[in-house]
Amino acid sequence: MAGKPASIKVVDVDLVIFDCDGVLVESEGISSQVLSEHLRETGLKISTEEVNARFMGPRLKDIVVEVGAAVGRELGDAWITEFEERRAKIFETQLRSISGARDAVSLLAGLGVSLCVATQGRLETTHRKLALVGLSEFFPPGTVFSADEVPHGKPDPGVFLHAAESMGIEPERCVVIEDSAEGVKGALRAGMQVFHYRGDSRTVSEAGARPLSSLAGIRQLLATV
Repeated sequence: MAGKPASIKVVDVDLVIFDCDGVLVESEGISSQVLSEHLRETGLKISTEEVNARFMGPRLKDIVVEVGAAVGRELGDAWITEFEERRAKIFETQLRSISGARDAVSLLAGLGVSLCVATQGRLETTHRKLALVGLSEFFPPGTVFSADEVPHGKPDPGVFLHAAESMGIEPERCVVIEDSAEGVKGALRAGMQVFHYRGDSRTVSEAGARPLSSLAGIRQLLATV
């Protein structure tokens, strides 16, 4: 039986970098539903299961290129805008924060640890999500970073390194909380310590990452002494 993951001392951490979707906000189910409908209307015959496997993770600008190639025509920014507008309407009434997210960020802020977000999503959309679930106070402008700002999305380490540099923190002093395998790989490649948040009973994580089944577990894994 695997032993208990070793704690990381708060004194060794200057910055905690959160992914947004699936870590701070419960948005992925909504996104999957809207994207499935949008893809089928575009002419791509695809099941919801295939959508989850192929498109829940990459940047929208990468998705639109792949979909355009599949349907044989260029879709461009208009396709992305229509998708985001349809999704935003549902977010207004259905978007919720992940269980324990507010307590986790409040705990870390209280310990004097800097916080930021590194996401595959667009900056404006991410700020809106955080506002809708009441987390904007912890992530003001200048602390949210998008993979759109770097050449490549996750699992490339670019967005994590961009976030750390912008916050003035060395990578080895950063802890990343990620739910996707791509995000975990990118954070590890950036030379950061990583908690792999699964949000369920599964315990298998990427090699080198600490498993985290609940955001409440941050209190135990991030030691205060």
